[in-house]
Amino acid sequence: MQWIPVYGSSNVEAVRYDPATRECQVKFVKGGDIYTYFSISEEEWQALLNSGSKGRYVQIVFRREKQYRKEGPSPMFPVPQPEPEPTEPEEG
Repeated sequence: MQWIPVYGSSNVEAVRYDPATRECQVKFVKGGDIYTYFSISEEEWQALLNSGSKGRYVQIVFRREKQYRKEGPSPMFPVPQPEPEPTEPEEG
């Protein structure tokens, strides 16, 4: 499964679909959270890709009608982490 970037969306950053398992993953802009939606048909996947608002489609169709699971941030799209603070060596 390869991520497909979503351009021009304020809510959805990328999507991907596995027809073998009928699972669709959606990576959201805010926080980098990824949700896996289950039992997604090819027709629903194509409708998502063709929709004018990916975020609205996910909210109306996937969140209301499908089971889903939150996965967390994706290693494919790492969330920048702050640099660790330098520490002083302990005396003694």
